Amino acid sequence: MLKQSESSLLVKRLHAKSGTGVPGRLVHDFRRTAVRNLERAGVALSAAMKMTGHKTDVVYQRYAITDSSMLQEAALKLAALHASELNSSENSKSSAKVSAELAS
Repeated sequence: MLKQSESSLLVKRLHAKSGTGVPGRLVHDFRRTAVRNLERAGVALSAAMKMTGHKTDVVYQRYAITDSSMLQEAALKLAALHASELNSSENSKSSAKVSAELAS
């Protein structure tokens, strides 16, 4: 488990980076990018919050910007899950029918 000083390492890195002369960028721009990349990578919320130094879900969510492509990807993943559950259910019913026929 990360210590508090280690958990905000990313934030410290972002603060340092914002002072390197990147014009027109704030530390929050880098923090938002980090949150977005963590979200896209599927990192668990608790781990992402520790990495970025966010203490509450509410503040973290301010940085977790969602765009239409992310919503489309989520819808496709949900459809795939439902399809696999349906196939699994049908396979279970077929197996049960075969077992019942063999037992009779």
